[in-house]
Amino acid sequence: MRKHIIIYICFFLTGASALIYEILWTRSFSLTYGNTTYAITTVLSAFMAGLAFGSLVFGRIADRVRHRLRLYGLIEVCIGVYALIFPFLENLSSRLYLYLINTGDAGNPEKLLIKFILSFTVMLVPASLMGGSLPVISKFFIGELKNLPSRLGVLYSMNTLGAVAGTYLVGFHMIAIIGLRASMLTAAFLNIGIGIVVVLYALRLSKEEDIQDRVESSPEGAPSNTKEKGLIIFAVIAFMVSGFVSLSHEVVWTRILSLIIGSSTYAFTMILIGFLAGLALGSFLISHTGLIQLRRINLVMFSWMQIGIGISAYLLIPLFSKLPALMIKAFQLNPDSYTFITFYQFILSFLIMIIPTTLMGATLPVIGKIVSREVGSVGTSIGNIYFFNTFGALFGAFFAGFIFIPSLGTLTTLKLGIYINMLLGVTGIFITAYNDNRR
Repeated sequence: MRKHIIIYICFFLTGASALIYEILWTRSFSLTYGNTTYAITTVLSAFMAGLAFGSLVFGRIADRVRHRLRLYGLIEVCIGVYALIFPFLENLSSRLYLYLINTGDAGNPEKLLIKFILSFTVMLVPASLMGGSLPVISKFFIGELKNLPSRLGVLYSMNTLGAVAGTYLVGFHMIAIIGLRASMLTAAFLNIGIGIVVVLYALRLSKEEDIQDRVESSPEGAPSNTKEKGLIIFAVIAFMVSGFVSLSHEVVWTRILSLIIGSSTYAFTMILIGFLAGLALGSFLISHTGLIQLRRINLVMFSWMQIGIGISAYLLIPLFSKLPALMIKAFQLNPDSYTFITFYQFILSFLIMIIPTTLMGATLPVIGKIVSREVGSVGTSIGNIYFFNTFGALFGAFFAGFIFIPSLGTLTTLKLGIYINMLLGVTGIFITAYNDNRR
């Protein structure tokens, strides 16, 4: 890790800038939608769709190009340049929206759909570029399959910790101090700066990059039989469904907690920090336990993680009814300190989500271990699993925010996600046991 510490720092900052954009866009679109749940759902959906598309495309590109660091740097520069023109594109989409509703006979559902499509389209390009960074960087760092889970876990945790830092900075400081427009410019120049630094660093490492290209084939090779291929296919599908449920849980928890601590940008920031911190912690722990290097890490571990997510999420349900009393306690302890109350709210949100989100964060390195069979196609493998996971997350955010919560209610939506977690886990264990018995 020390050898390329500058790249890890840049990847940390990449995560920070991505979440700065997410908070800024959520704040901006909440003015358009007038409903925080719809704004959050739109931004999350666009992010997930872009991340999915970008990971799929750039994962394949990463396996074919020689200079992966230069590609990563170019991606960062493009994100920054797009962010510079984002205010113009947002204004253009607003004008187009007004034109469309004034020239037609659109009702409220049609207006909401038009807003969603326009906002989604504006955010899709930069989110796609962001989605390409993980498979590209992973391909650069991973030279052997035995190092894949630990390296992938470190990269994902570093990027997610950066996201935590970016969320905190923009949610609690940048918007209040310099405003939306200046915050957007700051993030844009940060991306451009990252890109320039990475490209310059890559020019010094061209020989080492060539060495990265001359890797030996992994002894594991491709799946040896139909049974193993079937397990891999199920693992990918299960990872996609788990992405669906994870984002559904995030939208639900945001909805519940916002009713208690408010629906402001600060509330959303606190909730998002808690969610991301759990993801980073889970990915970090699974890559540093030593267990990840063993061949016993398989679909069973992923299945038990899903069961753990379901159980821990279910155990939180009784706590939600006690949240108002817990918040009143904060005001009783120190009613005159805004800092104390804010910190209390953050700790409360963090503790509520920490166990299920830690388990969610641990699943990516495990799935990476299951699916990746040839080091020459690491970029494609990681791009594929990230694509399916974020593709599922896209629909999880959309269905939870726009369909499930309005029609089924918040608590029922949460329980539905829990049942899916449990079903995934039990099915994975059953399929593994069935295949083992047939050998």
